[in-house]
Amino acid sequence: MKDFEKYNSLHDYLDALMADKETEHVEFKHGKGGFPIKGVKETYSSFANTEGGVIVIGVKEKDGNFYPEGLSADNIRDYEKIFWDMINDPKQVSRNILTNNDVIKGEYNGNHFILISVPRASREERPIYIGVDALRGTYRRNDSGDYLCRDWEVSLMLSEKRPDLAMDYEIQEGFTFDDIDPESLRAYRQLFVNLKPSHPWASDDDLGLLRHLKAYRKDRKSGKEGLTLAGLLMFGKYDSIIEALPHYMIDYREYRPGQERWSDRIYSDGSWEANLFQIYRRLLPKLQSFLPTPFKLDGNIRQDDTKIHKGLREAFINFCVHPLYQSDTKLIIIKRPTEIIFSNPGTMLVSKEQFYSGGYSVCRNPAIQTMFTLIGVAEKAGSGSDTIIQGWKEANFRLPIITEMGEPNRVELVLPLESILSKEIEQKLYQLFGEKSKRLSHDELLTMAMAISMRSVSNSLLQHYLDLHRADITTLLRGLCRDGLLIASGFGRGTIYSLNTKFDGFEGIQKEVPSKNDKQVVTDSNLGGLADGVTCNVASNVASNVASNVASKSRNRRNYKELCLLIVEFCKTWKTRQEIAIALCYKSDYLRNNVLPRMVADGYLEKLDKKVATNPEQKYRATDIGKKLK
Repeated sequence: MKDFEKYNSLHDYLDALMADKETEHVEFKHGKGGFPIKGVKETYSSFANTEGGVIVIGVKEKDGNFYPEGLSADNIRDYEKIFWDMINDPKQVSRNILTNNDVIKGEYNGNHFILISVPRASREERPIYIGVDALRGTYRRNDSGDYLCRDWEVSLMLSEKRPDLAMDYEIQEGFTFDDIDPESLRAYRQLFVNLKPSHPWASDDDLGLLRHLKAYRKDRKSGKEGLTLAGLLMFGKYDSIIEALPHYMIDYREYRPGQERWSDRIYSDGSWEANLFQIYRRLLPKLQSFLPTPFKLDGNIRQDDTKIHKGLREAFINFCVHPLYQSDTKLIIIKRPTEIIFSNPGTMLVSKEQFYSGGYSVCRNPAIQTMFTLIGVAEKAGSGSDTIIQGWKEANFRLPIITEMGEPNRVELVLPLESILSKEIEQKLYQLFGEKSKRLSHDELLTMAMAISMRSVSNSLLQHYLDLHRADITTLLRGLCRDGLLIASGFGRGTIYSLNTKFDGFEGIQKEVPSKNDKQVVTDSNLGGLADGVTCNVASNVASNVASNVASKSRNRRNYKELCLLIVEFCKTWKTRQEIAIALCYKSDYLRNNVLPRMVADGYLEKLDKKVATNPEQKYRATDIGKKLK
C-alpha cells in the first residue's frame, strides 16, 4: 500500500491518518516506552493475511484522538534496526514480505515517526505468523483490531498454498453415477454439442464425458474412483449433494423498492435439483432480465447480449467457480432495485488490486470452471473481472465493489444498478458550473460525475471506465483542471483530482430550492463541512427517508439530539454505517466512534449482529424508544 503517494507530503498523509483514526488499514503504535515489538508483530501478521495496511510508530491516543508521540531521530534509528532484525528473524516472524521502500522515516512538527506499509501476502506466502507455530501465531485484521485466527482458518490458508490448487478434484467416496441427475447431464451435453458439434468428446457416452470433464475420475495411486466434488456439484441430485456437503444451500432473494421483506425467493428446498448447472439455468436469465437492453443491430439481427449482460454472466460464473464448498456456509444472491449482490463462502485468492487490474486468474475449483468454459459461458484468461468492469462501465453504472469478510469467511461482490450519470448528478454539475457543464464531452462528463460520487478520481481509476489511453486520460484531466473544474493534489502516479467547489462561476449560478415533493439535492452550502466540503451523493434517497420536519432543519453541524432524530428516521429499516454516513453526509468513522455506540447504549438503535461487536457489515435499526424521540 502506497497511499501516501496521493498526498503532497508525509506531513499531510499523517494528518489524514490521524484524522480518520484507526481503521482496518491503519494501526498506530506509541513507542514512547520502547519499540512495541509484540504489537507490531501481531499487526504485521494481520495486515499481511488480509488486505494490507499501514503501521505508524510514534503516535499516541488520548481521549479518542491521536497525536504525535514526540520521538527523537535517535529513537527512530534504533527502532528501525530493531524492526528489521525482528522481521528477518524466522524465530520471530515466519516470513519477511517487505522491501526497503516499505519502511519510511518521517518528521511531523519536530516529532519523528516510522511508517511501515504492509502489503497483502500472496496465497503462496500465507499464513504470515509470529513465532514458529502457525496455529498459535497467525492473525487477521477485522475492523480496527488484530485477532488470532482459529485453527480452521490457518488450515485453510495452508491448504490453499499449494501451486496445484484444485479443491474440486477430490473423489467423493461412496458416490456413483447413480447420484447424477440425468436431466442436468442431458441438457449440458446438448449445449456442449450445439456449441462444438465436431468435438471428439461429443460422441462419448455419459461416463466418458464425465471423465473428460473431471466430474468422474480414478486416482492412479490408490486405485480409488468415483464422482469428484466438481461432478457432484455440477450435475448431482440435490439429496446426494447435501449428503456430501450437509450445509450446501443456494438462496436467491429479490426485494422491491421500499420493502424490507423479500418479494420473491428461490432456494434449495428439495423441490428441484439445485446443482450448479440448474442454478445457472434458472437464476442467470432471471437476473439478466433486470438489465437494460439498448437497441443494437448486428446486420439485421438485434443484439441482446450486451457487455453488461456478459459482465453479469461472468460474475455469476465466478460465484459458482470460486466458493469454498467445504465450508459450512451458503451461497447467497440478493437482488435489490439498486444492486445485485453475490455472496459466497471462502476468501479471495488474489488481492483486490489484482481483481480490479484484471489479468490474474487463480481458480479454487478449476474443474467446475472447465465445465462452464466448454459451453461457452466462462473463460480461463484471467479476464473475468475486466469483463465485469467493462460491462458496468458501458452502462455508466457505478464501479462494482468486492469485499472480504470474516467470521465466517465470505467474499461479497456488489454490482450497483444506479447510473453515474443520474439526473441528480447532472443537476449538481449545473449548480456548480452552470452552462459550462452542458458543453462537456461524454468522457469529461463521466469523469466529473465520478468525482462527485467518489469524492475524487485518479488516472488509474478512470482507466477502468474510459476507452482512452493513460496519456489521453492525463490530457483530459489536465484540461478539466485548466478550466477550473477539477483541482489536482499529490504528485506523479499518486495524483488525485477533486471537484473545484470554489469555481469562479459558482456564486453567480441561481440555486433551485427543492419543494417538499422534490428530491433533495445536497449542495456545498448545506453540508456544514461534515464531509470535507465534498458533495454527498444522496439526492435520490434523503427526502423520502427523513421526515419533512427533520429534513427542513438547517444542515449545519448538529448536536447529538438533532443527529439522533435524523438517524432514527433514516433507520426505520436495517441500515449499515456506510449507508447512514452517505445519507447524512457524515464521516463513517465519526459515526462509528462518536455516535452509533452512544445511540445503542441510550436505547435509540439496535444492532442486527449482537454477537460480533466489531462486525464491519453491522446494520442498525431504530428501536421503539428511538422512534418516540421528539
